[in-house]
Amino acid sequence: MPGLGEGFSALNSLVGDPNFSARATALLVLSSDRSPGVRSEIEQAFNDSDWSMRAAATQIAASRHERVWRFRLVPLFEDTNRRVRYRAAAAFLRLSGPAAPVAK
Repeated sequence: MPGLGEGFSALNSLVGDPNFSARATALLVLSSDRSPGVRSEIEQAFNDSDWSMRAAATQIAASRHERVWRFRLVPLFEDTNRRVRYRAAAAFLRLSGPAAPVAK
C-alpha cells in the first residue's frame, strides 16, 4: 500500500511527542471506527484549542482518505503550530490527488 511507511512515521512522530495529549491519542485509536459519533469527534477536532487534536484530525483525514474533509484543512495552513500546518498541507495534497482504490 503506497504511503503506508510515511503514514506510520508521521503517526509515530505525533504520538512520540511529549506534548501530544491523551485526548488526541484516544482519537487516533478510535479513528478506524466509522460510527457517526466518532466521525463527529474527528470533525470537531479540526477546530479544537489543543494543537495535538488538530494534528490528529489532519492525520486521520489523510489516513482515511476523507476527501470531504479536504477543505477543513485549509484554515490549518495558517495554524499557530508548525506541526499542524505541515500536516494539514501534506494531508491536503494527499487528498487532492487521485482517489484511493476501493478494496474489494
